[in-house]
Amino acid sequence: TSASKASAASITAKPITIKAKDQTITYGSSITQGVGQVTISSGALASGDTLTGITLDQSTTNYTTNGTITPSAATINDGSSNNMTTNYSITYSTGVLKINKANLTPSIGTCNNKVYDGTTSASCTINLATPKSGDVVSASGTCVFADKNVGNAKTVTCTNITLSGTNAGNY
Repeated sequence: TSASKASAASITAKPITIKAKDQTITYGSSITQGVGQVTISSGALASGDTLTGITLDQSTTNYTTNGTITPSAATINDGSSNNMTTNYSITYSTGVLKINKANLTPSIGTCNNKVYDGTTSASCTINLATPKSGDVVSASGTCVFADKNVGNAKTVTCTNITLSGTNAGNY
């Protein structure tokens, strides 16, 4: 025999906390997405349930040592691919994002000819290879001829190269 009766008993959502894993990337790269980039740091999924989707957002795309990765929009399915997400009360916890500066390779562009003045000083443009598209960054430095004497096709060296511009801090 069996009996059933309407009762005031309830099933409440199971609390869990989903935490983003810390990530370190290089400026110009994106964080790694996917359920492998989070952990369930508090609570646990019910037997047979699996985290099948998550959104991860990074707080910045610029150089940083203390950015954040924020998880959201988790999807939890059971073994039959039924969405079980509403059976959980989900709290999200951020991970740490570190974005390393990207390398830029400088090269000497055009150097201006000059009239002999007894010095080795040279005036040159310094080009930068592979800055991220749209970035505002330029280079300057101290450029000198190999010697101060008159001559053609003289070697020029640039040192103490510094970056400037809105995005210089990312390199």
